[in-house]
Amino acid sequence: MGTPAVTTKCPDTEKVKAILDRTGYSLDVTTCQRKYGGPPPNWGDQAVLHNMYLIQYNSIINILGPGSGCEVFVGKIPKSIFKDELIPVFEKCGQIWDLRLMMDPLSGQNSGYAFITYCTREAAQAAVKELNNYEIKSDKHLKVNVSVPNLRLFVGNIPKSKSKEEIFEEFGKLSAGLTEVIIYSSPDDKRKNRGFCFIEYVSHKAASLAKKIRNWSNKGMGL
Repeated sequence: MGTPAVTTKCPDTEKVKAILDRTGYSLDVTTCQRKYGGPPPNWGDQAVLHNMYLIQYNSIINILGPGSGCEVFVGKIPKSIFKDELIPVFEKCGQIWDLRLMMDPLSGQNSGYAFITYCTREAAQAAVKELNNYEIKSDKHLKVNVSVPNLRLFVGNIPKSKSKEEIFEEFGKLSAGLTEVIIYSSPDDKRKNRGFCFIEYVSHKAASLAKKIRNWSNKGMGL
């Protein structure tokens, strides 16, 4: 006798379509994740929203999106749950920027966790308060907590003669959302840095984009 076929539950396509039609959001399907939204269709018109960062760079306004404290981690998601069931539950707490449901490429089921970014920090806090331990299926409770993003990058191969102000100015030209530069002085010469520094950004997305920077005045500086 052969091994019985495993039936994998799929999302309700009609529910998904209805959600997309209602919100105007996009849906990106890849092997490892299902991404809903990011940014909302009307985000460019909402410059007064909390945690919005507008950075002018080369005469272009870049909208980096929500800042720190707006993303929540959702764990203990039943394997049979999909975005069509998660979105209606979590959007009750506030406008969602995006939702990323991690997938198992072998089984076609979710990996048991997701990341949801809200447009405001208040909405993320409401999600934690209202939905942590939420019973999404019979005897199946979600774990919801604020995600702590990595905002800091290590930068090596910096000319030791560069000051904190010069480093900040250079990276401010090359990347949007820079908030802080941390350097350490050489023990032999306090006027020089040790050849490396840490740089911090307003959001995880801004820090991720900054990783693409590969030069210091085109002289081989690397992140």
